[in-house]
Amino acid sequence: MRAWAGDSIERLLPFIERGLPLMTRDSTPCAVRLAGFLPPWERLQKTGQFLPEPPELTNPIVRQALYEVRKLLNAIIREYGKPEAIHIELARDVKGSATKRAEMTDEMRAREARRANAAERIKEHGDKPTHNKIDRYLLWEEQDKVCMYSGRSISLAQLLGGEVDLDHVLPYSKSLDDSLMNKVVCFRSENALKGQRTVYEWLAETNPEKYQHILQRAAKLPIQIRNRKRPKFAEKTCELNQFINRQLTDTAYITSAVVDYVKCLGVDVLGAKGLLTHELRHQWGLNDILRNDGLDLKNRDDHRHHAVDAIVIALTDRSRLQQLAKHRGNTELPHPWKSFRQDIEAAVNSINVSHRVRRKVAGALHEETIYGPTATPGEFAYRKPLTALTAAMIEDIRDPVIRQLVADRLKRFGINPGEKKKIPGETWKEPLAMPSGVLVKKVRLIRRDQTIRSITDKRAALVKPGSTHHIVLFEMPNSQRVLVAVSMLEAIQRIKEGQAVVQRVHPSNSAAKFLLSLSKNEMVLLEHQGREGLYRFDTAAATSGQMWFRFHTAAGKSAEKLGVASKMPNTIKVRKVTVDPLGRIRWAND
Repeated sequence: MRAWAGDSIERLLPFIERGLPLMTRDSTPCAVRLAGFLPPWERLQKTGQFLPEPPELTNPIVRQALYEVRKLLNAIIREYGKPEAIHIELARDVKGSATKRAEMTDEMRAREARRANAAERIKEHGDKPTHNKIDRYLLWEEQDKVCMYSGRSISLAQLLGGEVDLDHVLPYSKSLDDSLMNKVVCFRSENALKGQRTVYEWLAETNPEKYQHILQRAAKLPIQIRNRKRPKFAEKTCELNQFINRQLTDTAYITSAVVDYVKCLGVDVLGAKGLLTHELRHQWGLNDILRNDGLDLKNRDDHRHHAVDAIVIALTDRSRLQQLAKHRGNTELPHPWKSFRQDIEAAVNSINVSHRVRRKVAGALHEETIYGPTATPGEFAYRKPLTALTAAMIEDIRDPVIRQLVADRLKRFGINPGEKKKIPGETWKEPLAMPSGVLVKKVRLIRRDQTIRSITDKRAALVKPGSTHHIVLFEMPNSQRVLVAVSMLEAIQRIKEGQAVVQRVHPSNSAAKFLLSLSKNEMVLLEHQGREGLYRFDTAAATSGQMWFRFHTAAGKSAEKLGVASKMPNTIKVRKVTVDPLGRIRWAND
């Protein structure tokens, strides 16, 4: 008990010394959570065979994660029984805003683009772009093409020709840190002198002047990595056991909450960090399972990359990490069993991805812009400041005199109306005035849209409804199919009036046959390009009836065309299904 208490105090003390509160009722950083513990009110006692209701948490992302974990784990237990151990990797930081998390995703994709670009440059040089050579190239550019330890220039031929080594700032055999944040490129002679020591151990006492020059070069690294990489050059010692302990205890708030929650099952639970998952996945040659372009990179455009990671996480433990440290320098870490690669590839390729359906009536009911009626049906007027205009909007300015004034101003800056060009801010520094001398600060534009409608009894208050809540496909008596799109605004109005959100009767023809309804991410078996595949419903155009679906494995951004299938009501061949958390397909009872 005393040893446990001492360890707890040791983990809490650094955060308390930073002035953080011991505990907080919300997700504000506090010493208890950052040290890997949960406050008493968030802890659950061990229960029975299944996970109970999650504890009440104020952080909505963590709360959602717990419910998703409960749904998945209870499904696994029902099918296979309670597991002996559970390994968890939840590396996402939930302290930032949604915008911050989106920025992190963009940064991740930018890194992948840089690796792809490095591969092309290496091909142009006449070399094969292996994982090792891509790392070398990226570090070479990062270091301004000089050796980190000697300061001498490195040519591309030297970089790829054998004169230059990849060195771990903190020795890999003691840190298991194979990330680029722990790597530099240096001449082989310098690497031989450093050996399996930290930079501090190598030079701080024997050659302090050279050591200071290295620290100065580290301080000149790109700002986005400098603060994370430079401290490694000043770290005095590094021990393997200490590093393994840190890697097998992820103290992020979301991980702490999930690990503590899952312990209710009474099984061994391990929360590990993503750094080791990345290294083991690479060592076992699993990066290319979901890609065929020869690059040793995770394919984040395929949702099944999470399954590959899950396999690696399940096989990560202390003995595996000790093995990883011993086998450093070999071409590949031995596989866990003989048919490992073939078994993993077969399992991953058989996965049906389950998506969380969005049936909840929540979100923006309509766009912020307020529209006014015009004499022309289907046309509506709205105002916009000059500074918010795009070149494509100019032709929609309602007043012909103002339209010409704006077009003339844009031409002075080399922009023609309708062009896909950004209007520079200096365009409007000089006031825009009518012939009468009246200054123009806002313009009235025309929007043509059949979905704009009133939200009150007064026709003057017109808005464009927000996102589509669901669509319904009907077959008319003449065998023609039509699509009825129900907006979030209409769905909430139905709830207020005590009506069913999904209505199986056509709004204007009771003889029409109800075929199916689809909300965001509901699953279908869809015939596309002559083959039936599993797709999820994405969105639809209310006026044209066009529907867009995404292949179940496609994980790109919504703006990308990856895995997209476009269909019209009269040509679509579709069957609605459900996919449970274990990936089993069932016919939907719609």
